[in-house]
Amino acid sequence: MKGSRRPPGPLLAPALLLASLWGVPATAAEPPAEAAFVRAEGLARAGRGAAAQAAFREVLRLDPAHPRAPERLRELYGQGLTTAQAIAALEAEVQANPSDPIPRNLLGVLYGRERRWDEALAAFRAALAAEPRAADAQANVGWIYLEVQRSTDALRAFEAALRLQPKLARAHAGYGAAVAEARGEFEAALASYRQALLLDPGNAAYLNDLGWLAYKAGRVEEAVRALRQAAAARPENPLILTNLGLAYLKAGENARATEAFSVAHRVDPRYPLALYGLAKAATERGEHAAAAESYWQAWRQSGHDIYGILWATAALRVHWLAAALTLLLGLGGLGGAVAFLLRARRPAPPVTSSSP
Repeated sequence: MKGSRRPPGPLLAPALLLASLWGVPATAAEPPAEAAFVRAEGLARAGRGAAAQAAFREVLRLDPAHPRAPERLRELYGQGLTTAQAIAALEAEVQANPSDPIPRNLLGVLYGRERRWDEALAAFRAALAAEPRAADAQANVGWIYLEVQRSTDALRAFEAALRLQPKLARAHAGYGAAVAEARGEFEAALASYRQALLLDPGNAAYLNDLGWLAYKAGRVEEAVRALRQAAAARPENPLILTNLGLAYLKAGENARATEAFSVAHRVDPRYPLALYGLAKAATERGEHAAAAESYWQAWRQSGHDIYGILWATAALRVHWLAAALTLLLGLGGLGGAVAFLLRARRPAPPVTSSSP
């Protein structure tokens, strides 16, 4: 939960982004769960969705801590259903089979998509009570804690998940996000995300978070490299594109930054951080009127007062009297302006992860 960064769901990105297939020919030496995983992947590739779902569930019954089956099951589950329909189906399944941890874990994922954090946590904890080895459910607890800004609790949850399954990429990514938030240890966070990418190469959410952490740590080249890969994998994601633009700006590449921000704005014209990026790039070029226009749009669309302050700063460089009058009139006179300035002392929401 930066975006994102987050527990399973569209905003809880790693649970829903594309996973590597990992399919390899089965051999006699493979454990039963791995042989079952290979069969499940074959069914999925053949387009036999219902049979593949049943097969991935069987993998988890054989190995509740399997590192890849839960994500593959999430990708397949509920296809053709609305979120409400999928939730209703899982709630009925949980009622019929209260000791089965698999539908409880899936149900928590869907609650997370709906930002029903307490219900999601309850579902994941019930899954763990039914099956203490369910590493994915333990990682999901961590992602929910990140979303509700309990980063120390998240750190403990991810540590527990990694004890259950050291090869769980989502737990490594979550640990990286949590250690950055709880302790500000960016090098440790970067190491965790690199490990996650070794286990799940090409995951756009992990690449985005790695790039943003590298940006924060001053590793500009690594930030640009990771974010370019993330943008290539998810060209429709305005958050990734905006992060790439900010990394380009820090690298001194204003033209490339402006292009990244422009693409993000075309993808979602109401995305305020893309407008912020366009304004920042325009300011660096000395184009204060263009910067003021972008800040104004970001302010009106988001309601975040920090954009109003940035707009006023840019507009004053163009025409101080007109800007001051507009600000006063827009805020309801001097009293409104004072209240606005007090509110705007709060820091702006950062550009954060998409996912985990």
